This record gives sequence, C-alpha cells and structure tokens, in this order.
Amino acid sequence: MFHLSANRRIQFLKSDLLFVIINASIGSIIEFYDFFIFIVLSPLIAKNFFFFSKHGDLAYIYTLLVFTIGFIARPIGGLLFGYLGDFKGRKYAFVYTVAMISLSTFCIGLIPSSAKIGIFAGIFILLLRFIQGIALGGEYGNASTYLFEHAPLNKKGYFLSWIQITGTTGMILALLTTNITKHALSPLAYEYWGWRLPFLLSAPLFLISVYFRAKTAESPIFLAYKQQRLVKENPFRAVFAKVRNFKNIVFFVFVGAAGVAAIDITSLAYQITFLENTLHIQLQQTNLIVIIAYLISIPFFIFFGYLSDRIDKKWLIASTLFLGIILLRPLFSEMYTIAHTQSNVQAMPIAQNYALTNQTVYNAQSSIRTNNKVEHAEDKSSANHITDNPLVLTTQGFLWMLLLTFILRVINAPGYTSLAPFVLARLPNNIRVISYSTIYNIGYGIFAGLIVILCNYGSHHAYILNATAINQHLPTPYQQPYLVGLWYPILVGIIALLLLIVYVPNQQNRKTNVS
Repeated sequence: MFHLSANRRIQFLKSDLLFVIINASIGSIIEFYDFFIFIVLSPLIAKNFFFFSKHGDLAYIYTLLVFTIGFIARPIGGLLFGYLGDFKGRKYAFVYTVAMISLSTFCIGLIPSSAKIGIFAGIFILLLRFIQGIALGGEYGNASTYLFEHAPLNKKGYFLSWIQITGTTGMILALLTTNITKHALSPLAYEYWGWRLPFLLSAPLFLISVYFRAKTAESPIFLAYKQQRLVKENPFRAVFAKVRNFKNIVFFVFVGAAGVAAIDITSLAYQITFLENTLHIQLQQTNLIVIIAYLISIPFFIFFGYLSDRIDKKWLIASTLFLGIILLRPLFSEMYTIAHTQSNVQAMPIAQNYALTNQTVYNAQSSIRTNNKVEHAEDKSSANHITDNPLVLTTQGFLWMLLLTFILRVINAPGYTSLAPFVLARLPNNIRVISYSTIYNIGYGIFAGLIVILCNYGSHHAYILNATAINQHLPTPYQQPYLVGLWYPILVGIIALLLLIVYVPNQQNRKTNVS
C-alpha cells in the first residue's frame, strides 16, 4: 500500500490549489481550441486544401475523415505521453503536448492551397491532424491525473470538473475567434486569407500556456513515490503484461469511457455539423446558438463535479448514458422540425434537392451542404435557392434551437464530470497516467472519434436510398434519414450502460494500490 508521508500531506494541503487548477486547465483549453478549430472551419478547409473541392460532397466527407484521424491518433498519444507521465512526471509530459499541438495548428494556417501545391495540401493537413491527435491524447490524461493527485480526497470530483469544461471552453473559444475574424475582415479577405488567422493564433496562445506551466510544481504523489523508488521502469510492461491491469483497462473502456465519449462528441462536434450542414442554418446563427448554449452549460459541469463527491459516481455516469440513449433522436428530430417549419421554399433545408415528378421538392442525396449544381430537378431555380441561401431562423425558432442545444449538451454533464475521478481512483498510482490515458483515448479516439464521419455518412447514405426508391416508385426505406447516423452513439451508450449497471458495484470511493 502506498501512502504520502505526513509532511508531504501537510505541504500538499497548503499548496495554492487555485493556481494548480489554472495550470492544469489553461493548457487543455488551448489544446482543445487547436483541436476543434478544424471542425469549425471544415467547410473552408475542404474548399482550400483538397484538389477535388469542386465536388462539394467528396471534399467535405474527406475533411470529416481527416478530422476523424485526429481522434484515431489519440490512443497513440495516450500511450506515449502516459509512459512519460508515469516515468518522468506529469508536468514533464504535458509541457511537450501543448507544444506539439500548437505548432501543428500554426502550421495548418501556413499550408498553401491545393491550387498551388495540389495533392500535397491534403497530405500535409492529414499529417498535421495526426500530430494534433497524438498531442491531445497525451495532454488530457496527464492534466487530469495531475489535478486528481493535487485535489483533497473529498473534492476530487469538483477539482476535476474544471478540467472537464476545457473541451467546451475550447470549442467556444474556437467559435468566438472565427466569428470575430470574419466580422473584422471583408468577405473577400476572409475567404482568401482571413480564415487562416484562427490557426495562426495558436502561437501566442502557446506562449501563454508555457508561461503558466513553467511555474507548475510536479504532482506531490509522483514525487513521493519517486522518492520511495516505486516508479515503474517500464510502465508499458506493468500495464500490458499483467493480466489484472490489462483487464482493468479493457473493462473501463467499455463500461464508461466509450459510452460517455459517444454522447459527448455527438453533442459537442456532430451537433455543429448537423446545424450547419444538415439543417443549413446560417453560419452566424449556428455559432451564436452553440456559443450561448455551451456557456450556459458550463456551471452545470461544475455543479455535477461537486455532486460527484457526495453521491455514487456510477449513477451519475449511468444518468448520462440513459438520457443520451432516450433523448438523442428526439432532440435532433425536434431540431429538424424547427428548421423545417421555419422555412418556406426550403421545405427541407438539407443539401442537394430533387424535384420529383409530382412537382414536390425532396432532399435526397446528401445531408451535406454543397455548391454543386442540382441535377434531375425540374425547378432548378428553386433548388439552387435552397442550396445557396442558408436558413435564417426567426427569434422564436432561434430560442427553441438554443434550448435544444443546451439540453443536448447538459445531459452529458453528470457522466463526463464523474468519469475521470471514477476511473482514476481505481487505478494504481505508479501506472495511473498510462492506464487512464489509454482508457480515455480509446473511448474518445476510437469509439467517439468515428461519430462525426459515421453520423454524416449514415444520413448521406439514407438520403441516397430514399431518392433511389422514389425514382423507382417504391416506398422510402427511411422516414427520418437525417437521424440514421445517431444509432451508432446510441448503441455504444446502451452497451456501456448495461455493463455499468451489471458489473460495477455501488461504491463511492476505493483505495488505490501500487501495482
């Protein structure tokens, strides 16, 4: 059994906990900003960096695929920097992660367009996105463990809730930066070069993060067990060679990380693409809806972090999984209904539109906004109007969409804020970073990382099948094709919820042992 000495415990309790929170959080906010600015600016990335950008659907799908690569790379970063965190120290690892992601984001803003360097533009984007994913995979596990090991025993959930809001805050920062840049420049200047500025802003943000992290003290628990020579020389072997440790990682991936991550990324990343590219709502309104809803949701994450120190974290995680399972489709369906009723000519403001033989307009082929010409349409002027002019919501429609976006985001608060303290308390001290980084990043990198591309592609494919059926005078196979992709996060949530209820005992806290 591992314990802090009495002197070490007194020193720990007298540390400047506020400064610890700032140090752990500010770098994560910047890293999430760097990571999510890609999805915020994905339509312009598709237009500028892919040589087939004239094919709107193909370029946008490829851009989403590149976005997904950043998620898939996260487990690699979790293993690499998790090893460093357990062997060299938590601070040692997360100083490097913020440098990696900031540099790669800055370089994205410098890449010439595909018109100048052809296919290499897309290749460079792919490589830099991969580096971003590795860096973010290493950041979160180290930062969470660092804060967990500083926090008092009865306030770990509350302390870690400040790390849990960094993803939401990073997305808000990305949206604000994009909007400010767009309004500060002329439309022509923004389209030509101004959209690169949010990427280039990563450089000064990186300097801010380095300033704070240079003043960061190492985790007292790491220093204590390093002094007692309990540091593992090879954390990889300790995790993957010991059956017990490896089983714990697999178990917590499926019982919590994958399910919570699926609900989280659906509400955080996919929801933005749904508003802009499926509902075709004006970009300015989309960003404003998301910014306000996310800002309002932040206090709820702090509250549920505070609550997780007082009730069983298992049931808070279960509540997020349950609410996600039953509410994802109704919430997205209601968003679609609002957009539908707010539009006049835009009967279904989705993407490509087909005028059928009975003179009705049907959105068939894609759930992705594009500037392609609409073929097979008898009323091409109407179809092009639907494609080229975004939907502007009325005040009532805007408020309803804001409420639904807020609900969609806040249902994730109980589970997301409880996940880190729930898992970290059950991991050995001396392989805690690599274990948690692996668990978290497999959940977010693999299971949740596929959500944006699968949900968009699922809807895209459903529209194609419906269009084909109508052209052949057959019943349409999907009544709500725009919801088809949501079955994936719902299925992941169901599996996680069942495992959590059946296999995790009701227990508030557990002591951790040295492996």
